[in-house]
Amino acid sequence: MVHRAFGPGMVVSRSGAVAVIAFDEVGTKKVELTACLRKRLLRLASAPGF
Repeated sequence: MVHRAFGPGMVVSRSGAVAVIAFDEVGTKKVELTACLRKRLLRLASAPGF
């Protein structure tokens, strides 16, 4: 995932609409996926080799 403010990160866990994402620059954050996607704060990152 790439967050507009937090940069690139990896989903560590998810429970319902809440995800825990470990961001490269700011550490681990809980985010509400529906709101972040609706506001275009998160997007899927391109994975190398895919």
